[in-house]
Amino acid sequence: MMIRLGCPAYLNSKALVYGLDPNQYSISFDTPSSLQKKLAQGEIDIGLLPVVAYLENPVLKILPGMGICSRGPVQSVGLFPTSPKINLLNVKKMKLDPASLTSRKLCQILLTQNHGRSFNEISWDEPKDFEMELLIGDTCLTQSESTRMIDLGEAWQQWTQKPFVYACWMTHLDHLSHVVADLHAALAQGLKNLEKIAHTQKIIRPELAWKYLTQNIYYELGNHELDGLKTFFQYIKKMEQTEHDHPIEFVA
Repeated sequence: MMIRLGCPAYLNSKALVYGLDPNQYSISFDTPSSLQKKLAQGEIDIGLLPVVAYLENPVLKILPGMGICSRGPVQSVGLFPTSPKINLLNVKKMKLDPASLTSRKLCQILLTQNHGRSFNEISWDEPKDFEMELLIGDTCLTQSESTRMIDLGEAWQQWTQKPFVYACWMTHLDHLSHVVADLHAALAQGLKNLEKIAHTQKIIRPELAWKYLTQNIYYELGNHELDGLKTFFQYIKKMEQTEHDHPIEFVA
């Protein structure tokens, strides 16, 4: 049986699917927000989904041990003010990357829960005349050397002292121990080939890609990362005043 995987079309996901057997796994690459829809519509079996997808869909379970995480500056999720006078305390018109689900929630949480801004005093999806823009993924990486960038991974870590989890493998299927083993093996191969990945990509300078893959992000989803994830979910529920609870569960 061919397993259909969905993966963000970003540099940070390449190590997670490195060397997977194409006779057993097909991989479709797309934006994080589109991958959530594809899994819901049955177009893929397993998705490397933004973590907010888990909170919003109670039938999903997580494949253990793997994710895209940071514990400080991440370089691929950032806010870019249009003027030196604009900052997190006075911005009123935001443009949020439509490809993003988790990062837009992170942006809103940092502004409302950490900086005390009222949710309703900010316009979050201004296509024109915006004062600050959220960029994610490779688009953000190409701008990450800008001195204007406010790194949201760094902001989260400074505020909570916890790692942040951006995405992890999720599915509504079960009994996938062989798939979990294959994905762990693919990641192990990817980690051994990070230098090759950094030097063959065409998105940013190879030395910047190497630093990104080895210092800014990492792929272990352990207890510290799950603690950071639970904290993020708690802040979402507080900000949105929702009562739904979806304890973290893993596939068998």
